[in-house]
Amino acid sequence: MLNFIQRLKGEKLDPYRHEVLMQEETADETKDGKVIEEFQKGYALNDVILRYSKVKVLKFAKVNGAEK
Repeated sequence: MLNFIQRLKGEKLDPYRHEVLMQEETADETKDGKVIEEFQKGYALNDVILRYSKVKVLKFAKVNGAEK
């Protein structure tokens, strides 16, 4: 059965289901790797990935050892 790959806002990146197209920096270390936007839905057929979800994720960033 053909299914959409489900993505909930704020879900942690899953490299087996998501393809990262963009990253946005964040000063909050707890949000590192969270999906914030989906550009294209992914599909799976009988638990086999046909197309990965294309997403944008948050990336924790520091400046000179201090948080931004």
